[in-house]
Amino acid sequence: MTQDYTAETLEMLKRQEEELVFDAFTSKDALKLGSILVKLSEQYDREVSIRITRESDELVIFQYAGDTKTEANIVYMEGKRKASLEGGHCSAYVYVTNRLNHEFAYMFEKMPEYCPGAGAFPIMVNGIRTATVSVSGLHDGKDHELIIRGLEEMLQRKTEEFPWILV
Repeated sequence: MTQDYTAETLEMLKRQEEELVFDAFTSKDALKLGSILVKLSEQYDREVSIRITRESDELVIFQYAGDTKTEANIVYMEGKRKASLEGGHCSAYVYVTNRLNHEFAYMFEKMPEYCPGAGAFPIMVNGIRTATVSVSGLHDGKDHELIIRGLEEMLQRKTEEFPWILV
């Protein structure tokens, strides 16, 4: 894995967003996706928190916190979601964009309310962001990786493996 970001890094993240879309996404789908993510998270070296927010009314329609997770993880998930919403892409895309533009101060001046680290991903239906899935608790981009693996499993689609380390 590498941490040398390029325009190709952003293109790969955009391709993931374009490929991992839904025909519909309901609260039952959130429960299914959340359950997949909880199960997959058991393969990692630490516990996670997972949240899925319906964007039409900002209602949390799925939430899970591992036994070792705290309110801080909830705050970080919400901060990642806000970064994703503001940036119009997954929070990993926002992070890489800020790194490429050398906007380090901007990245962190509003933390944790705005957290441009990997771990929030848009759930798109017919070009509309219907929900956002957020994960907190892993490191080196593994929050993003977990989300992608869960979406791939639920949608039964495979995307390119992401070779970069993310925060």
